[in-house]
Amino acid sequence: MKVTKEKAAENRAALVQAAAHLFREHGIDGVGVAEISKQAGLTHGALYAQFPSKEALAAEAFSFAAKQGFEQITADRDGRPATLTDCFDWYLSVDHRDNLATGCPMAASASEVGRQDKAVSERFTEGFEQVVGLIERGLGATPVKAEHRQRALAMMAAMIGGAAASRAVAKADPKLSNQILLAVRRIVGEVGGEERHVDGARGRVRGTRKRGGRLSLFDVVARDGQIYFPVPWSRTPETSFLLSSAQTRYALATVGFKVLEWHDDTDLAKAWFRELAASLPTPGGPSLGVAMGADFPDLIRNLGRNLAEGRVGTLSAVLERAA
Repeated sequence: MKVTKEKAAENRAALVQAAAHLFREHGIDGVGVAEISKQAGLTHGALYAQFPSKEALAAEAFSFAAKQGFEQITADRDGRPATLTDCFDWYLSVDHRDNLATGCPMAASASEVGRQDKAVSERFTEGFEQVVGLIERGLGATPVKAEHRQRALAMMAAMIGGAAASRAVAKADPKLSNQILLAVRRIVGEVGGEERHVDGARGRVRGTRKRGGRLSLFDVVARDGQIYFPVPWSRTPETSFLLSSAQTRYALATVGFKVLEWHDDTDLAKAWFRELAASLPTPGGPSLGVAMGADFPDLIRNLGRNLAEGRVGTLSAVLERAA
């Protein structure tokens, strides 16, 4: 029976998606056409009706997976455009490390692409250059003297290698695996001109050392744009080390916490601070200013402004230390 154009297109898409998933999870050389066909719900004949060879399918599947990955790192976060920090946070996260089949195909198959044919190498190159371009456009000021493209190339290569190395040691030494992610995350942030790092959060949570113990957290997190100072936690940028929500979650994971509850409370915080700002105590009246200083009204007003303009957010969470 003749297959319609619509059905042929549907079959092709199913094969590409199945191959993209399986190649990332098991490697290009670790998967045969029989397994791909079965995953797609089709026969060998349907596969070869669409692709002249496994290599041709691998090239298209790689392109499909790379497009998925790029869309993931550039997707809006909580209604705002993704930043370079968001890209780094996702790529060097525990979630990305632990989910080969849905992650970046470059980190999943970098070591074997060199053994594939030219078409697969071309798709890898296209995906690599796309992310390098994204990084290059978002670079900040840094003491590193290399030109922007050199920095972006080195950062992308480090991210791919870091994710791959972290996966390679994860089963034998989970602690080392987390250390690799954290180290590469910090270095690419420094080379990229990023000001915020995760060390502060890691230090803050080390106090919960009891295995199986729980940690309740309410915190201010970085979002998008420069923060107006002074604010309650810091009077100058030099002493402010806010993390994004993703960085906070990652830092907690690296010291053994798993998330039980995780909520974005930014809208609630905005409403609360609007009410607070409208009812600031009169000079001389009792207030937190007794503890925080005479500029307490300025601290609160700036925090409210930062919240209102999307420069910071708030989160609440309940976490448990691994037993």
